[in-house]
Amino acid sequence: MKLLIADDEYHVIKTIKYLIQLSPLHFDSVLEAGSAREAISILEQEQPEILITDVVMNDATGLDLMNYLNQTDMPVKVIVISGYNNFEYIRAALREGGVDYLLKPIDADQLTAALQKAVDEWQKEDAQRRQTIKHLDMISSMSAVYKETLLQRIMTQPDPDRSYEDLSQVLPDIRQCRNCIVGYFSCAP
Repeated sequence: MKLLIADDEYHVIKTIKYLIQLSPLHFDSVLEAGSAREAISILEQEQPEILITDVVMNDATGLDLMNYLNQTDMPVKVIVISGYNNFEYIRAALREGGVDYLLKPIDADQLTAALQKAVDEWQKEDAQRRQTIKHLDMISSMSAVYKETLLQRIMTQPDPDRSYEDLSQVLPDIRQCRNCIVGYFSCAP
């Protein structure tokens, strides 16, 4: 699992990296960005699962980064950090899908808890994404078999009208066809 830290204050990045080393959590890599623009580049190239971002940076805000992530549908969990105890920032961060909002100076236990929550949420959503893909693949393969079965019924049953109606429900464009060529090949002796 990859983690990206985006903050325009390098000492904050170093502190967070140190606190992560003290935590029981393990990340395959901890990436750094000194600006929102650099963070976007790293997000696109490295596709980290977790982002820790400052709210206020020189070129853009952490909220802008979150908005970017929401528009691109990148499955990244975001923890927002800030030196401002501003209710509007907190509310905006949560509205954009942030996992937590931590105040600077960052408390090690709060950071660990927020990271654990982000990891848990990402893993849960990843499992759901994988399950959805599996279901869609299964539906797609079943759909192909169903179409073949209906087509076979049209060709082999004495009254193909019902099978044709069922097939036209699955493939509405078939009603536009006027001519059809069906090929059949059997390798059986």
